[in-house]
Amino acid sequence: MTFPTIRAAGLLAVALLTSPVSAQDADEGAPRTTRTYDLADLAPETVAPMRRFVTDGGVFTVFVTGWKQSTAFSELAERSPTFSLGEFPSLMGGVVGEVDEEATVDAIGRRIVVTATAEGLRRADAAVEVLRRASGGAAVVEVEEFVLPPDAHVAAAPDAATVAAWREQDVRGGGRVLGLTLEPGVWRLAEDIERVRGIVDLDVEIAQDAAIADPVARDIDVGTRVLARAAPTMDGRVALTVVAACADLRGPPRRVTFSQDELGAVDLADIEASFVSTDLVLAEGDARTIVLARPGGANRVLVFRLVDAGFGEVGGTLRFLPHGALTSPRSALRLSIDDGESGDFSPFGIQGGETAQRLGTDEVFEFVQQELEPEMNEGTVELTDIGWLLGGAFAVRAEESVIARAEARLRSLESDFLRQAHIEIRLEERAPGAAEGDVVGMLAGEVPLGFPVALGAYRVAAFVAGQDVAVAAKSQISDPVISAALAGVLANVVVTQAGGGDYSAALELRVMEFGEPRLRSSSATDVGDIEIVDGRSLYSEARVRVRGSRPAEILLGRSPFSGEPWWLVAVVSVAPVR
Repeated sequence: MTFPTIRAAGLLAVALLTSPVSAQDADEGAPRTTRTYDLADLAPETVAPMRRFVTDGGVFTVFVTGWKQSTAFSELAERSPTFSLGEFPSLMGGVVGEVDEEATVDAIGRRIVVTATAEGLRRADAAVEVLRRASGGAAVVEVEEFVLPPDAHVAAAPDAATVAAWREQDVRGGGRVLGLTLEPGVWRLAEDIERVRGIVDLDVEIAQDAAIADPVARDIDVGTRVLARAAPTMDGRVALTVVAACADLRGPPRRVTFSQDELGAVDLADIEASFVSTDLVLAEGDARTIVLARPGGANRVLVFRLVDAGFGEVGGTLRFLPHGALTSPRSALRLSIDDGESGDFSPFGIQGGETAQRLGTDEVFEFVQQELEPEMNEGTVELTDIGWLLGGAFAVRAEESVIARAEARLRSLESDFLRQAHIEIRLEERAPGAAEGDVVGMLAGEVPLGFPVALGAYRVAAFVAGQDVAVAAKSQISDPVISAALAGVLANVVVTQAGGGDYSAALELRVMEFGEPRLRSSSATDVGDIEIVDGRSLYSEARVRVRGSRPAEILLGRSPFSGEPWWLVAVVSVAPVR
């Protein structure tokens, strides 16, 4: 396809090139040559980390149970931006056509082929250089995960000295650290995983006169996984969409030996785990913490720090204005203990919802265009969307004072739609009627206003839930059923701003506890042992108003974590992020 000279002629030329040369003068008798520009480096392919994040159909294969686990991670629609040269070949055609009306600019895949005079090729070279400089680099994010003592104070925005102190306090002898290099608009994965092999289940085979139990050995994965995507903002910050899951074994897998010799034994895992799906908006050097602490369990802290914003800026009469922080689809993952089919507990039950955007690209484009309409009608301004650049960007060619108006327009949208808040959900055990009590668990972190986030801290323990009996003509055997018990706190939250500086928080909150498994031998002949696990669950759906510095409270019921007749209260605090 060939691009004629268009209204964008000079869009890039006025930014870097020398004064225009008459196209008629340049055309007369000047020889033309062909040059190819490979732009694949500006929008590299990714290796589909969503699929790699899923193991055996689940988010984390910390152990194996008999039921299907959620595959919502693999169902997220956007994995990486679709590479398209978009309007850039037309822009380059205008730049080159300004000095060579007979030049041709063809887009072939990820390449642009230009046939032009020497002056035309010089301008094409400069145009590509402007684009590469504008595309910037990649944001560098460090993630540290700590398990701290229950009484440790956790700051929402820690400095370097505080983080260094947490490294010393980590109960495992040091935190896990991960690094993420994030090209704009592309999902990237980092993980630190340890695999422990164990016999997690038995497959029973039976024939007419024989039966056997086949041990099923699989990996028990523990560690930290972080999935993230970055988009630059107009003021030099970076908007991150982050999904993280962490797990640690509470001890060696529990060996359960059955009374039937033909069954042998299984290794049952007991795991401390946590999960978060939220957004962060960080300036270079900023750090934010997420706290995931269940009653009686680990006080897990995730620290996200933006080491390098990584995105460049080109001045002059051409600017590329990033809008991906406003228009990129977000993940809509929610925590659930229902697998959607059998109703069994799903310890990593992640449900995928419809992806959401803060704003649509078209409406953002129209909002900026309204500010520039007089100049655009006169033909002195060009505004073009280049969807893949910077995870989404507008190219604007105009006088610097006009570009400043477009920048201010986008900044006003970011000010309205990139608002963040810090939410803290404390679980307190209180004597009936008391105004305060002991904090037994906490979920806290930065959240985007108006969009759902998920936070969870929980214990998952495998146990022998039952026995299926297989019978043939002259043989029989028990088939152990391995299931899971879940304890801790799960929260799905949406925070919005209310009038007068107040906040409204819609919460779906579930708190669970279970007793230790108790082995019971069946009185039936040749039927294997089972384990009895008793548990309690408190659930609440509520919308509360947080008025200024006064927290809101939700009475959940009698606490399952103490033998005393105490109440369990969720104390919800929300504060703006500066």
